[in-house]
Amino acid sequence: MNITTKLVRITNSDLSRYSTGTSTNLSWQSNDSDLGQIHKLHLKTAIFPNTMYNINRYNQVLNITAPDMAPVNPIPVGQYSIVEYIAALKVVLDIAAAPNTFTIVQNPLTKKLVFTKSAGAEFLLPGIDTNAQSRESGSKVETLSAGLTATASGMPDLSGLRHIYVESMTAGKQLLTGNVNKYHVIADLPIAVPFGAYQTYNFDESTLNQVTYRGAKQLAKIDIRFTDDRNRELDLNGIDWVLIFEAHGLNP
Repeated sequence: MNITTKLVRITNSDLSRYSTGTSTNLSWQSNDSDLGQIHKLHLKTAIFPNTMYNINRYNQVLNITAPDMAPVNPIPVGQYSIVEYIAALKVVLDIAAAPNTFTIVQNPLTKKLVFTKSAGAEFLLPGIDTNAQSRESGSKVETLSAGLTATASGMPDLSGLRHIYVESMTAGKQLLTGNVNKYHVIADLPIAVPFGAYQTYNFDESTLNQVTYRGAKQLAKIDIRFTDDRNRELDLNGIDWVLIFEAHGLNP
Protein backbone atom coordinates (compact mmCIF):
# COMPACT_ATOMS: atom_id res chain seq x y z
CA MET A 1 0.00 0.00 0.00
CA ASN A 2 1.24 3.49 -0.87
CA ILE A 3 0.50 6.39 1.46
CA THR A 4 -0.54 9.57 -0.36
CA THR A 5 -1.14 13.05 0.98
CA LYS A 6 -3.63 15.37 -0.66
CA LEU A 7 -4.80 18.92 0.12
CA VAL A 8 -8.58 19.33 -0.03
CA ARG A 9 -10.04 22.84 -0.18
CA ILE A 10 -13.66 23.45 0.85
CA THR A 11 -15.27 26.88 0.70
CA ASN A 12 -18.91 28.00 0.72
CA SER A 13 -18.23 30.30 -2.26
CA ASP A 14 -17.33 27.41 -4.59
CA LEU A 15 -19.27 24.29 -3.65
CA SER A 16 -19.89 21.55 -6.19
CA ARG A 17 -23.38 21.25 -7.63
CA TYR A 18 -23.72 17.98 -5.71
CA SER A 19 -23.29 19.73 -2.35
CA THR A 20 -26.40 20.63 -0.36
CA GLY A 21 -27.42 22.57 2.74
CA THR A 22 -26.61 26.01 4.11
CA SER A 23 -23.24 27.74 4.25
CA THR A 24 -22.74 26.65 7.87
CA ASN A 25 -24.47 23.26 7.87
CA LEU A 26 -23.80 21.43 4.64
CA SER A 27 -23.16 18.15 2.93
CA TRP A 28 -20.06 18.55 0.75
CA GLN A 29 -19.45 16.18 -2.13
CA SER A 30 -16.49 15.68 -4.43
CA ASN A 31 -15.92 13.36 -7.39
CA ASP A 32 -12.28 12.89 -6.35
CA SER A 33 -11.49 9.17 -6.26
CA ASP A 34 -8.41 9.83 -4.09
CA LEU A 35 -10.72 10.51 -1.13
CA GLY A 36 -11.96 6.94 -0.95
CA GLN A 37 -9.29 5.41 1.30
CA ILE A 38 -8.43 8.07 3.91
CA HIS A 39 -6.80 7.03 7.18
CA LYS A 40 -6.09 10.48 8.63
CA LEU A 41 -7.65 13.94 8.16
CA HIS A 42 -5.86 17.04 9.41
CA LEU A 43 -7.16 20.61 9.24
CA LYS A 44 -4.18 22.52 7.90
CA THR A 45 -5.62 26.00 7.24
CA ALA A 46 -8.86 27.77 8.09
CA ILE A 47 -9.95 31.28 7.15
CA PHE A 48 -13.08 32.38 8.98
CA PRO A 49 -14.89 35.69 9.47
CA ASN A 50 -15.99 36.93 12.89
CA THR A 51 -19.39 38.01 11.60
CA MET A 52 -21.94 36.33 13.87
CA TYR A 53 -23.80 39.18 15.60
CA ASN A 54 -23.68 39.34 19.40
CA ILE A 55 -27.47 39.75 19.31
CA ASN A 56 -28.72 37.13 16.88
CA ARG A 57 -31.71 34.90 16.20
CA TYR A 58 -30.95 32.85 19.32
CA ASN A 59 -30.85 35.60 21.95
CA GLN A 60 -33.12 38.45 20.91
CA VAL A 61 -35.39 38.42 23.98
CA LEU A 62 -34.69 39.42 27.59
CA ASN A 63 -37.66 37.80 29.28
CA ILE A 64 -38.42 40.25 32.12
CA THR A 65 -41.88 39.54 33.55
CA ALA A 66 -44.39 41.28 35.83
CA PRO A 67 -48.15 40.91 36.43
CA ASP A 68 -48.80 44.19 34.62
CA MET A 69 -46.42 43.62 31.68
CA ALA A 70 -47.00 42.15 28.23
CA PRO A 71 -44.45 39.71 26.78
CA VAL A 72 -41.20 41.47 25.86
CA ASN A 73 -40.55 41.83 22.13
CA PRO A 74 -37.22 40.78 20.58
CA ILE A 75 -34.64 43.47 19.95
CA PRO A 76 -33.36 43.71 16.36
CA VAL A 77 -30.53 41.43 15.30
CA GLY A 78 -27.20 43.25 15.10
CA GLN A 79 -23.79 43.97 16.60
CA TYR A 80 -24.29 46.07 19.75
CA SER A 81 -22.09 48.14 22.02
CA ILE A 82 -23.21 48.29 25.66
CA VAL A 83 -24.74 51.75 25.08
CA GLU A 84 -26.67 50.54 22.02
CA TYR A 85 -27.76 47.39 23.85
CA ILE A 86 -29.16 49.33 26.83
CA ALA A 87 -31.02 51.70 24.51
CA ALA A 88 -32.55 48.79 22.55
CA LEU A 89 -33.59 47.02 25.77
CA LYS A 90 -35.32 50.17 27.05
CA VAL A 91 -37.39 50.44 23.87
CA VAL A 92 -38.82 46.90 24.11
CA LEU A 93 -39.24 46.98 27.90
CA ASP A 94 -41.14 50.28 27.73
CA ILE A 95 -43.49 48.78 25.14
CA ALA A 96 -44.10 45.73 27.33
CA ALA A 97 -44.60 47.80 30.52
CA ALA A 98 -46.67 50.66 29.04
CA PRO A 99 -47.85 53.03 30.44
CA ASN A 100 -44.95 52.46 32.86
CA THR A 101 -41.35 52.79 31.70
CA PHE A 102 -37.92 51.38 32.52
CA THR A 103 -34.63 53.04 33.33
CA ILE A 104 -31.52 50.93 32.71
CA VAL A 105 -28.10 52.03 33.91
CA GLN A 106 -24.76 50.35 34.42
CA ASN A 107 -23.49 50.50 37.99
CA PRO A 108 -20.26 52.56 37.81
CA LEU A 109 -18.42 50.24 40.24
CA THR A 110 -19.71 46.72 39.52
CA LYS A 111 -20.62 47.37 35.84
CA LYS A 112 -23.79 45.29 36.37
CA LEU A 113 -27.04 46.45 34.77
CA VAL A 114 -29.60 48.02 37.13
CA PHE A 115 -33.25 47.98 36.01
CA THR A 116 -35.83 50.36 37.51
CA LYS A 117 -39.55 50.38 36.67
CA SER A 118 -41.35 53.72 37.02
CA ALA A 119 -44.53 52.34 38.64
CA GLY A 120 -46.84 49.35 38.88
CA ALA A 121 -46.07 45.80 40.05
CA GLU A 122 -42.68 44.42 41.01
CA PHE A 123 -40.89 42.61 38.16
CA LEU A 124 -38.71 39.54 37.83
CA LEU A 125 -35.31 39.37 36.11
CA PRO A 126 -34.96 35.89 34.56
CA GLY A 127 -32.38 33.29 35.50
CA ILE A 128 -30.14 31.44 33.10
CA ASP A 129 -32.71 28.69 32.39
CA THR A 130 -35.31 31.14 31.03
CA ASN A 131 -33.06 33.90 29.71
CA ALA A 132 -31.73 33.73 26.17
CA GLN A 133 -29.69 36.85 26.98
CA SER A 134 -28.18 35.53 30.21
CA ARG A 135 -24.62 36.16 28.99
CA GLU A 136 -25.38 39.47 27.27
CA SER A 137 -27.47 41.01 30.08
CA GLY A 138 -25.63 39.37 32.98
CA SER A 139 -28.96 38.16 34.40
CA LYS A 140 -28.11 34.56 35.26
CA VAL A 141 -29.87 34.25 38.64
CA GLU A 142 -33.60 34.89 38.94
CA THR A 143 -33.99 38.18 40.81
CA LEU A 144 -37.21 39.82 42.06
CA SER A 145 -37.14 43.60 42.14
CA ALA A 146 -37.35 45.43 45.48
CA GLY A 147 -38.96 48.86 45.36
CA LEU A 148 -39.20 48.40 41.57
CA THR A 149 -35.39 48.11 41.18
CA ALA A 150 -33.37 44.99 40.42
CA THR A 151 -29.70 44.43 39.61
CA ALA A 152 -28.52 41.69 37.26
CA SER A 153 -26.52 38.98 39.02
CA GLY A 154 -23.52 39.30 36.70
CA MET A 155 -21.80 41.71 34.34
CA PRO A 156 -23.08 42.07 30.77
CA ASP A 157 -20.98 40.35 28.14
CA LEU A 158 -21.36 41.48 24.52
CA SER A 159 -18.07 39.99 23.33
CA GLY A 160 -19.93 37.80 20.83
CA LEU A 161 -18.30 34.88 19.02
CA ARG A 162 -15.47 33.23 21.00
CA HIS A 163 -14.90 29.88 19.30
CA ILE A 164 -15.92 28.19 16.08
CA TYR A 165 -16.26 24.42 16.30
CA VAL A 166 -16.02 22.42 13.09
CA GLU A 167 -18.21 19.36 13.52
CA SER A 168 -18.75 16.36 11.28
CA MET A 169 -20.40 13.00 11.78
CA THR A 170 -18.81 11.51 8.66
CA ALA A 171 -15.33 13.01 8.98
CA GLY A 172 -15.44 12.40 12.73
CA LYS A 173 -15.99 9.03 14.36
CA GLN A 174 -19.81 9.07 14.59
CA LEU A 175 -20.13 9.05 18.37
CA LEU A 176 -23.40 7.58 19.59
CA THR A 177 -25.17 8.00 22.93
CA GLY A 178 -28.40 6.02 23.02
CA ASN A 179 -30.46 7.14 20.05
CA VAL A 180 -28.83 10.58 19.84
CA ASN A 181 -26.14 11.20 17.25
CA LYS A 182 -23.32 13.34 18.65
CA TYR A 183 -21.46 15.51 16.18
CA HIS A 184 -17.74 14.88 16.44
CA VAL A 185 -15.69 18.07 16.84
CA ILE A 186 -12.86 17.81 14.33
CA ALA A 187 -11.45 21.32 14.93
CA ASP A 188 -11.61 24.16 17.45
CA LEU A 189 -11.02 27.66 16.03
CA PRO A 190 -10.58 30.35 18.73
CA ILE A 191 -11.64 33.86 17.71
CA ALA A 192 -9.05 36.56 18.48
CA VAL A 193 -10.00 39.28 15.99
CA PRO A 194 -12.64 42.03 16.32
CA PHE A 195 -16.09 41.81 14.80
CA GLY A 196 -16.02 42.08 11.02
CA ALA A 197 -12.42 40.84 10.66
CA TYR A 198 -11.09 37.55 9.25
CA GLN A 199 -9.30 35.04 11.44
CA THR A 200 -6.63 32.91 9.73
CA TYR A 201 -5.37 29.69 11.28
CA ASN A 202 -2.46 27.47 10.27
CA PHE A 203 -2.15 24.17 12.11
CA ASP A 204 0.57 21.56 12.16
CA GLU A 205 -0.04 17.94 13.05
CA SER A 206 0.85 18.47 16.71
CA THR A 207 -2.56 20.08 17.27
CA LEU A 208 -5.76 18.26 18.11
CA ASN A 209 -7.35 19.40 14.85
CA GLN A 210 -6.94 16.01 13.18
CA VAL A 211 -8.76 12.68 13.13
CA THR A 212 -7.10 9.28 12.69
CA TYR A 213 -9.28 6.37 11.60
CA ARG A 214 -8.75 2.75 12.55
CA GLY A 215 -9.59 1.73 9.02
CA ALA A 216 -9.72 3.56 5.71
CA LYS A 217 -12.65 5.91 5.39
CA GLN A 218 -14.63 7.25 2.44
CA LEU A 219 -14.56 11.07 2.56
CA ALA A 220 -15.63 12.03 -0.94
CA LYS A 221 -18.87 13.11 0.75
CA ILE A 222 -18.83 14.62 4.22
CA ASP A 223 -21.16 16.70 6.35
CA ILE A 224 -19.79 19.86 7.98
CA ARG A 225 -21.49 21.91 10.67
CA PHE A 226 -20.16 25.05 12.34
CA THR A 227 -21.25 25.97 15.88
CA ASP A 228 -20.29 28.45 18.59
CA ASP A 229 -19.36 27.70 22.20
CA ARG A 230 -23.06 27.43 23.10
CA ASN A 231 -23.66 24.75 20.45
CA ARG A 232 -25.60 27.17 18.25
CA GLU A 233 -25.26 26.88 14.50
CA LEU A 234 -23.36 29.87 13.17
CA ASP A 235 -24.86 32.65 11.10
CA LEU A 236 -21.97 34.37 9.31
CA ASN A 237 -24.26 36.75 7.40
CA GLY A 238 -23.21 35.71 3.94
CA ILE A 239 -19.45 36.06 4.40
CA ASP A 240 -17.21 33.38 2.90
CA TRP A 241 -14.99 30.88 4.71
CA VAL A 242 -12.25 28.48 3.59
CA LEU A 243 -11.04 25.16 5.02
CA ILE A 244 -8.00 23.29 3.71
CA PHE A 245 -7.64 19.72 4.89
CA GLU A 246 -4.61 17.49 4.56
CA ALA A 247 -5.95 14.04 3.73
CA HIS A 248 -3.66 11.03 4.16
CA GLY A 249 -4.81 8.18 1.96
CA LEU A 250 -3.99 4.58 1.16
CA ASN A 251 -3.60 3.51 -2.45
CA PRO A 252 -3.00 -0.11 -3.48
